[in-house]
Amino acid sequence: MADSWIRPITPTVLTESLRVANITNAITNDSLQKCLSIEPRRASEITRQLVSMGFLRELETDSFAMTDDGLRLIEAVARKNQDRIHQILSKYEPYNRIYKLLEERALSPEEIASASSMNEVATETILRLLEWSTGRLRKSRKRRFYITRLAPTAFETYLEKLKGVWHDLASTDFGVRREFVRIPDLRDAVCEALLIDAAAFDRLFIKILQSFPSHFELSSAPAPVTCASKDDGISIAGRRFFYIRMVERR
Repeated sequence: MADSWIRPITPTVLTESLRVANITNAITNDSLQKCLSIEPRRASEITRQLVSMGFLRELETDSFAMTDDGLRLIEAVARKNQDRIHQILSKYEPYNRIYKLLEERALSPEEIASASSMNEVATETILRLLEWSTGRLRKSRKRRFYITRLAPTAFETYLEKLKGVWHDLASTDFGVRREFVRIPDLRDAVCEALLIDAAAFDRLFIKILQSFPSHFELSSAPAPVTCASKDDGISIAGRRFFYIRMVERR
């Protein structure tokens, strides 16, 4: 198993540290401390982490130089080339391990830590890097993370999943079926299951309603709910809806 001891580092600290190293050719913990206005211990943590990621190499005790991958990353950041940034970071095994997990299914931070054999600090560090580098990391309302699929979801696949999730959400512990389900809850669960973002959900949702207008009934929310959750519903024909009922057809 690869080393899962990861020092906390943000995308900003990562790029600023590499910029300092690139300008000065060789960098020491002392020079990094002064440039970033940080504590000596933090400077040491950063250089050790950048060495483990393959962006710095140690020349001698407390002296480091940029690697080829470090130079490539700085160039990709300067060009705002997210695909290239992700490609370079993917060489770092812990990053690639979590990326692969979240490509397959949505996971909570605790589930990510367990599945990747990493601690909480390590998983949070990688999640920050993924959010920065891919633009495809999403977090559900239940704080489950996933990587959205690149390929579009088929209409039939979406419809089947939408119906299944609606039935699950409409069911209660006492066997009484709810008439209406909250659209934000439906969106959240379908996005998690299909690994899509909210925009993709909304596009397909409107297409479903247009294709089967008599199969679904929409409802708005009371004024206080509407004001508090104005971004959570869906707009159709100038109206905002927050609840949906599926009409069973025999």
